Amino acid sequence: MTYVSTNVAVSASSVTFASNEYLLAEYGIVFLTNNKTYLVYFEVNLSTSGYIQTQGEYGDVTKPAVINNLAAATGSNSGEATLSWTAPGDDGGTGNNGPGATYTVKYATYSDGGNRESWFTGGKGVINTYTQSWSVGNQGSSESKTLTLSANTTYYFGIKTTDDAENPSDIDSVATQASTASAAAPPGVADPTFTGVFCDSVTFAWTDGGNTLNTRYNVRASSTSGDFTGALYYPQGGSGAWITAASTTAVSLSEGTTYYFQSRARNWGNTVTSYTDLGSTVTFTCGPPGDIIGITISYEPSPYNFQNVSFGGVTQSTRSVTITNSGNVAETFSLYAATNTAVGSVWTLAHDTNSAAGYNRALLQGTFYGQSAMPNSSAFDSGTYTTVISTTSRTSSDTVYTIDAGYKGYNVPAGNSRYLWFKLKPPTTTSDENPPAQAIQVTITAEKS
Repeated sequence: MTYVSTNVAVSASSVTFASNEYLLAEYGIVFLTNNKTYLVYFEVNLSTSGYIQTQGEYGDVTKPAVINNLAAATGSNSGEATLSWTAPGDDGGTGNNGPGATYTVKYATYSDGGNRESWFTGGKGVINTYTQSWSVGNQGSSESKTLTLSANTTYYFGIKTTDDAENPSDIDSVATQASTASAAAPPGVADPTFTGVFCDSVTFAWTDGGNTLNTRYNVRASSTSGDFTGALYYPQGGSGAWITAASTTAVSLSEGTTYYFQSRARNWGNTVTSYTDLGSTVTFTCGPPGDIIGITISYEPSPYNFQNVSFGGVTQSTRSVTITNSGNVAETFSLYAATNTAVGSVWTLAHDTNSAAGYNRALLQGTFYGQSAMPNSSAFDSGTYTTVISTTSRTSSDTVYTIDAGYKGYNVPAGNSRYLWFKLKPPTTTSDENPPAQAIQVTITAEKS
């Protein structure tokens, strides 16, 4: 409550009072400056009969009604957001606000988080006051104002009213938000436009044309120029894809064909521009793929271990080695072997098909057979077939590394596998009474059949 004091001249006959007492009586209402209303009381001092002293309080101490329907929408032009609300009444909803009443509008790129007062006063971060000189309309009238801010940005808004007695209203909810619009411009032509030309795809680019961030682009390609009436081609996302990048790749194209390309833009207000012609290019003519030769080898355990073998004895692998043709043409496999003992050894391997195990000489044999059915040991030594894996590379055939016509290491179709089995004959005698563990390396190669 605000008090003021003033002296008002008055004759003693104009009031009645009891002897030796102070008299306090309501006299009436006096209007002073600045549209402020004062309730006036007279205090009469018996010892001073020539005047009375007045005390008063503001009469308008009631704040305007709160605006409770603030709404925001994206404007029509670049950077615009439109606010709308209903004009509040004065004195808690009674009557219209006077000509001195004002609005205060604030905005930020973050919400109030449930604390309007702190948000409105900048207690939660940077808060902006929108400069304006709007008058407050009659109670219940519709208000609508367009603000010009930064384009392509989401804003949160708050508003309050201050009456002509400088009483501020409560703050309206700032949960209302709007994304400002940006005028969309057609994309520009990049230099270079085509950054990757292939047999069935083309990577191409364009410029933003002056559009702001978050503008999206839609593209298409056609083998017919001008009206694009022929079959249309798009990036991986299809015809409905809108992207923020200024480059993409059109896919599923035909080789050796001329294609024409276009791009268009769309802003946050969903304003879509016309297409920009980006030019044309010709896809490469690639023809059929070249011959690919390759194999993959898998086996367990790795390395394979024959365990302990007696001199003059014989052992056979219990698991096969899988060799797969990973190329795109039929292949034939070749094999050769070499001793690979890290610490050195007096042992050698048989170097031709006529060799046999002997003094310091071991014999390694191999054959293609079924994946899990172990071949008969005696089949390795049949005079009809050559199974010795020597230090000289030999190519598979009907008789080389073959003991069954159903399993051959030659003319293996692409994607097919063959299964290699081993038989080892250690030396019959040796000059080293305590030989180290021996290691043998088998090399498998492939060639086009």
